[in-house]
Amino acid sequence: MVSHGPESRPPASPRERVLREQTAIDALDKEIISLVEQRQRHCRAVRRQRETEPRSRTDLARENAVVAAYHAHLGETGTTMALALLQACRHCT
Repeated sequence: MVSHGPESRPPASPRERVLREQTAIDALDKEIISLVEQRQRHCRAVRRQRETEPRSRTDLARENAVVAAYHAHLGETGTTMALALLQACRHCT
């Protein structure tokens, strides 16, 4: 029989390990949401500035660079994520 000292705990059950990982994922999701909201605020500021200039509010070269960066790091999933992020920031009010 394995003896556990006062500072050691028995190994976590598979369910406990899953719950711990899900808690970590939930925290990451909150951070991601916060970052998207920050990005939306910056996009609104850029859009407002561009509205004062006689050019398009959309910078396609910049958007293509964003998609390329996400794709480079995350593959096809990154492309999908970048397009969704751009869409969310393009139409935020």
